[in-house]
Amino acid sequence: MRSLVLLGFVTMSACSGASDPPATKTDADYKQEIVAQMHGALLTDLDGLVTSATQMQAAAPLPKGRGWDKTGDAAALVAMQTAWLAARESYEHVEGALAPIFPDLDRALDERYDGFLVSLVGKGDDYLFDDKGVTGMHAAERILFLETTPANVVAFEASLPGYKAAAWPATESSRRSSSTQRRSATAGGPPRSTSAPPTRGSSAW
Repeated sequence: MRSLVLLGFVTMSACSGASDPPATKTDADYKQEIVAQMHGALLTDLDGLVTSATQMQAAAPLPKGRGWDKTGDAAALVAMQTAWLAARESYEHVEGALAPIFPDLDRALDERYDGFLVSLVGKGDDYLFDDKGVTGMHAAERILFLETTPANVVAFEASLPGYKAAAWPATESSRRSSSTQRRSATAGGPPRSTSAPPTRGSSAW
């Protein structure tokens, strides 16, 4: 009988403990949690951006005595496109939070071609492979995806004062500049399926 009474007392105590309400969090506690979670999420995507930019630079073809070739550099070009897509996705995750705080960085990194041409007041950017004039992810996009850019996008760009047709590096010297430019394209500071060859002109444009 004594054992049954003891067992009942232990059972009641356990049930009572399980029903105790959790400690109440204050507004300051919730604020601290939110800040920590946002900080962690932003850092994850920024790390992804830097990693993808580095991969894009590392994948750039480095042939001797020539520029890029569609056949000979096919694997390298696909690797660069894949890295670009990953970089784009990472930046779009953080753009809404960081662009208002760092507008100059956002412009250098994410301004579109037509926006750059407006600021260049019709002078354009005749050399596509450096870190001056038209820069950032969309500058890299024009080069990397030039063969899949929709005709309407090309027509729109061609109508802009200062337009320069997108092209791959045609010589070793321009190719070397391009390798450096791809690094600054994202370090100067969209999700898309890779199951099929990526094209330019939809969400990325």
